[in-house]
Amino acid sequence: MRKTVQITYVLKKEFPNLRFSEKTVSLFEKYFEILKQWNKKINLTAIFDPEQIIIKHLLDSLVVYNTSIGHSLMTLPSSSLLDLGSGAGIPGILLQISNPCLNVISIDKSQKKIGFQEFVKAKLELKNLELLSERVETLMKRRIYEKSLDFIVSRAFVQIKDLFEYGRFFLKDHGYLILWKGAGWQDELKVVPDSLQRYFELVENSPYQFKQSSFGGRILVFQHI
Repeated sequence: MRKTVQITYVLKKEFPNLRFSEKTVSLFEKYFEILKQWNKKINLTAIFDPEQIIIKHLLDSLVVYNTSIGHSLMTLPSSSLLDLGSGAGIPGILLQISNPCLNVISIDKSQKKIGFQEFVKAKLELKNLELLSERVETLMKRRIYEKSLDFIVSRAFVQIKDLFEYGRFFLKDHGYLILWKGAGWQDELKVVPDSLQRYFELVENSPYQFKQSSFGGRILVFQHI
């Protein structure tokens, strides 16, 4: 089965209410082809099986569209999103491919990983993608994007306490912090000081599991208040 056909089939199965154009699916395929080639040179992902890559990278990134704010994330023009600790650009680049109007800022301290993202940006002609090779704390000291962003995403980056600190700095009022978390998320939340928790409201707590796999997780959506 050709990869584009396989990706289209899986997307229709997992997201029957969403529509992805042929161009979008083709860009997903090109992204994963580049990822496979670069992964031979630098460690971008520990997943090598093509089917598992689709499930654990593509589907796991796009599952955010099944949340209550998913429609806004996919359709609002000129929205801004910060991907913290983006690594190979997952989920930020995949979200930008699925919604080209989304302005994505992708930050990672590894210059090699940002170099990979720069190559992807050029090859896929992703115009609304800004890439930063630095620590989040350094970006905060420069006061770039302070209280100016609509969304922050974090997929297995740091603890909720730190993410609340980042969210309070970067998000607009009523902006959203979207987290991919495992079973220990409640323990992480318990140690967040009340003085910081009061700035965020948990508006969605959604466990998920894909139809064709036992793989799943949990999406937490916090609103900055």
